[in-house]
Amino acid sequence: MLWRDVDIQKFGKETIYKNLKGEKLTGLFKIADRNGAYSKITFSDGFISDSKFNYNADGVLYSKINYKNSLKDGHFTVYYTDESIKRKGFYIAGKKNGKWVTYNKEGDEIAVENYKNDVKDGLFWEHSKSRIDQDKIIVTQKEYKDGLPKGTWFSKDNGNFIWKKKYITPKTYTLKNYHKNGAIKNRKEYKNGNYFGSWFQKDEEGNLKWEKEYYSNNDYTEKRYHENNTIKYQKNYKNGRIDGDYIRYNKEGEKTIVEFYKDNKKHGKWFRKYSDGNIVLEEYNAGKPSGNWYKKDKNGSVFFEKSYVNSEKYNYKKYYINENIKESGTYNKGKLDGNYLKYNLNKVLLVKQFYENGKLINSALYFENGNKKQIIKQIGKTNNATVEIYSKDGFLIKKGRYLKRYKNGLWQFFEPKKGRLVEEITYANNAKHGLYKKYNAANIISIEGNYINNNKDAVWKHYNLDGSIRKEVTYKLGKKIATKTFD
Repeated sequence: MLWRDVDIQKFGKETIYKNLKGEKLTGLFKIADRNGAYSKITFSDGFISDSKFNYNADGVLYSKINYKNSLKDGHFTVYYTDESIKRKGFYIAGKKNGKWVTYNKEGDEIAVENYKNDVKDGLFWEHSKSRIDQDKIIVTQKEYKDGLPKGTWFSKDNGNFIWKKKYITPKTYTLKNYHKNGAIKNRKEYKNGNYFGSWFQKDEEGNLKWEKEYYSNNDYTEKRYHENNTIKYQKNYKNGRIDGDYIRYNKEGEKTIVEFYKDNKKHGKWFRKYSDGNIVLEEYNAGKPSGNWYKKDKNGSVFFEKSYVNSEKYNYKKYYINENIKESGTYNKGKLDGNYLKYNLNKVLLVKQFYENGKLINSALYFENGNKKQIIKQIGKTNNATVEIYSKDGFLIKKGRYLKRYKNGLWQFFEPKKGRLVEEITYANNAKHGLYKKYNAANIISIEGNYINNNKDAVWKHYNLDGSIRKEVTYKLGKKIATKTFD
C-alpha cells in the first residue's frame, strides 16, 4: 500500500494508523512513497508495535527504529548505503536517552551526543571538515546539564582554538575568539545574559584595537587604538548614548576632540583640532549653545568668534589673516538682526547694514578708499526706501525713492566728476511720470517738461544760458505736434 492510503491520527504523543475505511492497522505492512522508497512496519491495533525498517528507492536499508505502543523505544540506527552504521542512539518511551554516536564510513566516531529524557545532558563533541579547507578537521566540544550549557566549550582547527566559551552559569560566561595563528582575537563577557565586564579585540600581532568595560548592556566605557598602539579615542555610554567625556587623539598622542555630554545633551566646553592645525572652541549648556566660541588657525590667531546672548541669539566676528576685523553681525533665531558690518583688509568699512528679523532695513556701501558708494534707508516700517548712489571720488551721482523695488517720486541725477545737478525725473512704478527738469553748467534749468508713462506730454520748454526761453515743443503722449521758437 501507499502512504496516501494511510490515515494518520495524532493524539498528543500517540499516533494511530488506520486504512481509509477507518480500520486500525494490525500486522506487518510494506508502505511506499510514490518514488519507490518504502517502510516495513509491524502494527498492533493501530500502533507501531515492534520495529520500523526504512528503505530507499533502491531497496537499501537506511534506518531502523524500534517502537513500543507507537512510541520510539529502544535502539535507533541509521545506515550508509553499504549498511555500515552511520548513526545510532537509544529511545525510552519516545525520548532520547544515553549516548548517541555518529560514525564515518570507516567506522570511526565523528560525533557524540548525550541525552537524558530527551534533554541534552553530558558531553557533545563533533569532528567535521572545514568549509574553507576540506583537508582540515574542526573539533567542537560542548557540555550540558539538564539541557543547559555548562563547563568549557570550544572549537579547534588542527589543535588551535577557533573559539572558546567558559560557563560559570548557563547565562554567565566568557567567549574568546582566536586568529588563525592562535593569537586571541577578541574577548566578550556575559552575566545573566547581559553584556558585562571587560571586552577587547586584538590583531594577529597582539596589538589592542579596542576595549570596552560593560556595567550593563547599555552602560559602558569604550577605548579604541591607532595602529601604533596609541589611544585613538575614549567614550562613556549611559543608556546606550554618549555620556560624560569623549576624547579623541591623533597618532602622536595629541588631543583632537574633547567633548562632554550630560543626560544625552552637549554640555560644557568643547574642543576640536583639525589636520590643518585649525582649532574650534565651543560651549554648551544642557544641549544649547552658550558662552564664547572661537575658531583659531594653527598659530593661535582667532579668525572667527561668537558670543551668545542666549541659545538663539549671538554676536559674531570674522578676522583676516592679519587679525584685522573682516565682518561682524548679530543673528537671532538663524536670521540677521541688528547691525552688520564688513571691512577690507586695512579696516576700511565697506558695508554697514541694519536688519530686523532677517529683513534688510538700511544699507550703506563704501568704496575701498572709504568714500560712500550706496546708501539705502527704509522709511519707517513701509516698503518705501530712499537711495543715494555715489562715485568713487565721493560725489553724489543719483538719489531717489523706491516703493516695493520700483522707482517712485522725484529722482535727481548728478555729474559724477563734479557733483553738479544734471537732471530731475519724476517716476511712478518705475516709469517716467510727472515733472522733468534738466540743468546746464550754470545750474540753471535748460529743459523742463512732463512725462506720462514714459511718454513726453504737453509743453516742453527749452532755455538759453541766461534763462530766457529758446523754444517750446508740444507733445501728445510722446508724439510731437507743435514747435514754437523765440528770438
